[in-house]
Amino acid sequence: MLMGVAAGAVLDARAVAVFSGIMGISAVASAFVCRYWPGFTGPGWQLWIMGAITNPAFIVAAFFTVQDYDCVVGRKTGWDCMFTELGPVVMVACFGPPLVGVVVRWLARLGAKARA
Repeated sequence: MLMGVAAGAVLDARAVAVFSGIMGISAVASAFVCRYWPGFTGPGWQLWIMGAITNPAFIVAAFFTVQDYDCVVGRKTGWDCMFTELGPVVMVACFGPPLVGVVVRWLARLGAKARA
């Protein structure tokens, strides 16, 4: 949701609400998928990958990137390619939040081991 606030802050208050809402809903959806595979107790690298690629924002961005592949690689230019660079940017941005969750889980386990 913080990424949505940062992206929306460039525009206006309505964009902040919409962008942060979309990022929050996407995070809930990917957490729902991760609950079933690999499970919340699964390996961190699997949680990170599944959390990123099952995010609806990632899926939509990947779809638009594949659809406008010629624009992304530079074979085609012009007005039709105006926003094609946003697909890869959104896809990369979707890898950050799950990594934060994995790090928090790792730190919690370290804290539990230290107390035991």
